[in-house]
Amino acid sequence: MTSQPPDPAGHTTHNLADFMPPEFWEFQARYDRACLEYSRIHLGSAAAARRLVDSTFLYLATIWCRLEAMPNPGAHAWALFKQRVHGELEAQGRSPATTETLAFARALRTASEPLLSSFRASFHAEYGPEIADLEEGMGLYRQMTKLSERQFDVLILRDALGFDTKKTALIMGIQEATVRSIRRTAKHRLAAAMGLQFDDTASLPTPTSRTTPTRSDPPMTRAPRSIDEALRRARVFQGEYTAADLETARHNLARHLHELRWVQCLSTAAPSGARAHQLPGALHDQAAHDLRTLCRGAVHHHGAARHITAFDTVRDPDGALTFACLLYLADQEEGAQFWWHYAAGAGSTTAALSLYLLHLRHGDMRDAQHWAGQIHRLNHLDWPCYTPVPHHADTSANPSPGPSVRYTLPRSGPAISEDAVKDAIDELEAPHSGVLGPVPQPIPALADHWDELVAT
Repeated sequence: MTSQPPDPAGHTTHNLADFMPPEFWEFQARYDRACLEYSRIHLGSAAAARRLVDSTFLYLATIWCRLEAMPNPGAHAWALFKQRVHGELEAQGRSPATTETLAFARALRTASEPLLSSFRASFHAEYGPEIADLEEGMGLYRQMTKLSERQFDVLILRDALGFDTKKTALIMGIQEATVRSIRRTAKHRLAAAMGLQFDDTASLPTPTSRTTPTRSDPPMTRAPRSIDEALRRARVFQGEYTAADLETARHNLARHLHELRWVQCLSTAAPSGARAHQLPGALHDQAAHDLRTLCRGAVHHHGAARHITAFDTVRDPDGALTFACLLYLADQEEGAQFWWHYAAGAGSTTAALSLYLLHLRHGDMRDAQHWAGQIHRLNHLDWPCYTPVPHHADTSANPSPGPSVRYTLPRSGPAISEDAVKDAIDELEAPHSGVLGPVPQPIPALADHWDELVAT
């Protein structure tokens, strides 16, 4: 932004480039529909969703230079946006884990209640297919809310909102292969929960090629047999977002940026001794930093090689914790999450804290709250467990309903060459699981060369 005072009589929407560089507006165009419809699903109001999305982009505009310099701006923006959705739901006293917070479930329930209660008998003959379709949709969406947040987000973006795999990955700031893996696991869980067939070899059309039945289209006359068929019917809000919506959002954002310039202009006129206000670091930024500190400390622990050897031999949970931390430093996040789950299931508070920080990093507030609860339970059990990095994690003093764990970590320990870690991980075996996909496994040579690995 320019440091020159804005023209108070100027037209704020004359030229968007006057307010932000073209790269920002490209970024905003890429995310606007996804964020708007995602928040509408949770908040149940298009107007509330629009306000939340516009205010989020206004904040991103104020930190645009810092955002551009980040290694993954998309992941940062998506995590920040999800935190804001969670905060809005908390302010309304609503839980993001309940089906009632989803706009499409509310719409389906509102439409179906007259038919499903006193009018069911008299209208069933005429509206039987529509009733079945509404009941089917409600059942699918309820089961989707029971998935992990990442699985839920992928299905919402990929199937309910119609983004293809490439755009879903771009929006969430993850790899396309990760989207496919998460979606496959989610489909498997949904199929099992709903009693539907799961065919991994099914060839599906792209979401953008689907059409929503209109009033003149023949109704769906049977329940879906497979999860793929059910997801093909999950599309919502199709055709509602137009180019005019994007233009309106941009002009509103430009107007707010124009007003913000005056605030900045006035703040620069403050006395020279006044200290500039620094924007606080985002919650997910701090979580990412702390998780990396935790992983580096676990890998550098003097017992790490011994635990990796035990893990390779008998799948020792303490070794699983160390192995998960190594995978995380090598950007093998799915494998790290799998083995953290394994270690946490054996009572590791460090693994539970790692999962808490991982979900905070992604803005998955509901899943973070789950692991905050697990930390609380493990603390009460007071089990002796392997703690490679001295830390304290507590939830008992948390007065808020949000996912908050009070924890302390030592300062960042010795650095580790993440290139060397990635090279070591590339040599690992990754047997394929029919449900989970490739799961990284250790090899004996990993423990043999551990000292060389951490010394680089």
